[in-house]
Amino acid sequence: MLMAANRILVLLVLLTMCCSVAIAQTGWQPLATVDPLPFRGVDFTDGSTGTVVGATGNILRTTNCGQTWTSHSLGVTASLWGVSFANPSVGVITGTDGAVLFTQNNGADWDTVHSSPMMDCRGAHMRTPLRGAVSGMNWGFTPTVKITTDGWVSVTERTFNLEPPGQPATTGPIVDIVMLSDSVLVGAGCSWQQEGAIVRSTNLGQTWSTVFWTTNPIYGVDFTTESFGVAVGAAGLRARTTDGGQTWEVLPNALRLTWWDVDFISTDIGWIVGENQNIYRTDDGGDTWRSQHLGTGDLIAIDMAGADTGYAVGQNGAVLRTFSGGEEANQMPTPFVRTLPADSALDPWEPIPYVHFMWSASSDPDGAGITYDLHVYSTDYVFDEHFITPDTSYTALIPIIVELDEVAAFHWTVQATDGIYLVGASNGEGVFFANIPDAAEESVVPLATEYSLTNYPNPFNASTVISFNLSRSTSVVLRAFDLTGREVFMRELGMVGAGTQRVRFDADGLASGIYVVRLETPQASLHHKMILLR
Repeated sequence: MLMAANRILVLLVLLTMCCSVAIAQTGWQPLATVDPLPFRGVDFTDGSTGTVVGATGNILRTTNCGQTWTSHSLGVTASLWGVSFANPSVGVITGTDGAVLFTQNNGADWDTVHSSPMMDCRGAHMRTPLRGAVSGMNWGFTPTVKITTDGWVSVTERTFNLEPPGQPATTGPIVDIVMLSDSVLVGAGCSWQQEGAIVRSTNLGQTWSTVFWTTNPIYGVDFTTESFGVAVGAAGLRARTTDGGQTWEVLPNALRLTWWDVDFISTDIGWIVGENQNIYRTDDGGDTWRSQHLGTGDLIAIDMAGADTGYAVGQNGAVLRTFSGGEEANQMPTPFVRTLPADSALDPWEPIPYVHFMWSASSDPDGAGITYDLHVYSTDYVFDEHFITPDTSYTALIPIIVELDEVAAFHWTVQATDGIYLVGASNGEGVFFANIPDAAEESVVPLATEYSLTNYPNPFNASTVISFNLSRSTSVVLRAFDLTGREVFMRELGMVGAGTQRVRFDADGLASGIYVVRLETPQASLHHKMILLR
């Protein structure tokens, strides 16, 4: 069914200069839109013409570098995730509930692609005006890729399993897809166990092989040639291929952040975006990276139209633009030191503990504001979090994941940023210890092998599905808390059999933010972080 845009709204961006004049600006500059909800996809066919999609179901188009935007409300309720244009006229958009929309007239009108329904459709790539692919999963939670060779007049659907080495086949969404050639496709995704996979087909999707597996979800993949590609994901994951995705090299991980998207313009120069509006750039194919931006809220997608002009979008309606490849002449923030907790301090705490951190102030010689990135992690205890604040102190919630009658070491660092440079505390990394008391006589269940807890989608908008796996029958209670420790959800499930179980979590009345879901059994408890994006 052809859906004509039934509402056009000109969104004025707070700029007074035209594109040609604004090229003199440097760094990443925020653009203003009237939509505070998350943007999740961006694609520019040149430096001035592009499309942004997000949680509202609206499609934003610009032809003047983002100075003004045209909003096309198509009446769909789906959250839109993927967008890819083969040229300024021909493009495809994907979203939840299997939404696939196709345009051939610069986004003035959009066709619904009719094919079998999907639960979720995330990835999108138009290699040519006729050839393209979208990816996600069907209502059976099976990885699904839809392919066209005639401009979405007809669609071929392929389903398959993810195949972790030495383990049973599993399922989960393919969240990003690239059509490398007329026959080769490469997709990135994650399993229900929150592990990451890269899949590859050499016969236009007829058969698929799992060519790379990792313990962390993979969220984005990009190829700049048919040989060179980079994938990114959770816990700082960055992996690189030089043989068209047949083999992958995991890059050194000094950036333990969640990376949502990646875009390379050559085999040397590329960008990644992720949590806390982090944007990092590499000029040597991913061997080394440097920070270009840090803010509040995640950046979900990035698209560079060339070496200089690019756009990044994300949470809270964020749209950032650069005319300089993200570079900016800038002086580094001044040195500062960590103060509390004192090194080697012992901190006994209650089941939902708060730890108070302090450091001296850093300042920016250029007059910019300073933001601090507090990183707390433990190798004795399953915890690794970043906290962003403009203040020189922060009280962090560190939820108990499993109660242990032992002392756990926690490491912490602080970095100051002016939005361009990151400067670490001059006294380096601190270590403090926490005594986590035992709440039961029985020994702790080895959670890594006997329990799992996750949710999909994550981040989510209105609702998500909490999934947990038990190796034995036991009584189960599910609870969810916000970061103040307030309980926002409780479900007593009673006796639950071994295997995988799923419970729907509705976020009605809850604000955007991080929530902690807790699985409680008589043997142990397990926590998992969920991100709600409105």
